[in-house]
Amino acid sequence: MLESFENLKPIGDKGEQQAIDFIKKVLKQDILSSNNNYKYDVLTTNNIKYEVKKDLKAQYTKNLFVEYGTGYDKNIKMTLPPINNIKASGISNTESNYYIFVFDNIYNLDLVESFILIDTSKLKSFIKENEPRSTTHRNNFYNTTSYGYLIPIEQIKSISTNYIKYNEIYINV
Repeated sequence: MLESFENLKPIGDKGEQQAIDFIKKVLKQDILSSNNNYKYDVLTTNNIKYEVKKDLKAQYTKNLFVEYGTGYDKNIKMTLPPINNIKASGISNTESNYYIFVFDNIYNLDLVESFILIDTSKLKSFIKENEPRSTTHRNNFYNTTSYGYLIPIEQIKSISTNYIKYNEIYINV
């Protein structure tokens, strides 16, 4: 199946709605707006900005993909474009205060729904200090390549503000 915007948008929308419910019910914050650009995804009335990520492969790889750039290829080959064709995106230019990673049916965590909340500045510092493995993800529909860091979920949890089993227990990390 081709990975297309039409196929992935409902999944992303569901993740954003799950995050909004989490922000309202668990973090007790009111939502001011949702934003569909590179700056952030959700803004609360107390001016806290959240970037929401739903990584569909995390449940199998036990890693999170944290995007830092995108590139456009002139041909469909799975080759990397030259470094000067990479446009900053994701963690490189977000204006969010926090990242929220949303998970469904993560078999290794035995959860129906869970979240990792992490301060964006902590995530950036972690990346700078630890230089995690850089990798790519190909989007054949748009003929683009996303560049990102592959970080084990356990490492993300170790620096997170909260790791939460929604509606069950709350574990501060």
